Amino acid sequence: MQGLAGFTCLEQSSDRSIYTFMVKPPGKQIYARLYIPAGQTPALPVVILAHGFGGDLRQTVRSAEILVTAGLAVCVFDFCGGGPHSHSSGRMQDMSVLTELEDLQVLRDYVEQIPQLDPEQIFLMGESQGGLVAALAAARRPRFCRGLILIYPALIIPDDARQRCQGLLELPSESQVLGQTIGQRYNLDVLNMDVYQEILPYQGPVLIVHGTADPIVPIAYAQEAARRYQQARLVALDGAGHGFSDAQLAESLQAVSDFMTNARI
Repeated sequence: MQGLAGFTCLEQSSDRSIYTFMVKPPGKQIYARLYIPAGQTPALPVVILAHGFGGDLRQTVRSAEILVTAGLAVCVFDFCGGGPHSHSSGRMQDMSVLTELEDLQVLRDYVEQIPQLDPEQIFLMGESQGGLVAALAAARRPRFCRGLILIYPALIIPDDARQRCQGLLELPSESQVLGQTIGQRYNLDVLNMDVYQEILPYQGPVLIVHGTADPIVPIAYAQEAARRYQQARLVALDGAGHGFSDAQLAESLQAVSDFMTNARI
């Protein structure tokens, strides 16, 4: 990838190249990797893949490695304060769904400027909390993405926050969620959020993949989103939980690849 200042080649093989880069909005640094399939011409479709709560891009590289073999460019990244091992700046105590929304907006606009990628074929994909963030991002700006892919999206987050904070006269400065310490803003930013009203302004194509046995985000949330979106397909993986086995991941990513192919037509 010649002419891309600030990109570092992390790995190169016969089927793909991996580059790292840093996006630096004011007061932040967002660490990202870009997977480019070998032998492809410019104007590649690209999927930006957002990780879940308390994680980092290590959660998403397995998907990136598979999708790049299908001829797709893939960008994975660490949210600022997104997890204890994030390579991006920030602390989890300062992170919320809305701070992650800002990160994704900045990264998406940066990716749009990469010459090898087609700015008209940018797809957003998110897992768990990253799915909610991707859905919010798609809804906030017209033409923000060509298609939206939600993998067991955590649309339950506002309901969880209301349940955590029910009866409290004052929100605690810190609390525990799934074994991680979060700050007051994490709850505050979603307490009054009507999640379906927030995400439904997006009118483009949507793919939702969700396990029928998800113990963290019941599939009913995905079913309701699929019912309300104008152009949505729900793939329900029988017996899958919050996270997929190799076989379930392969089935999920085949649906993603097919979705992106159809959405580009």
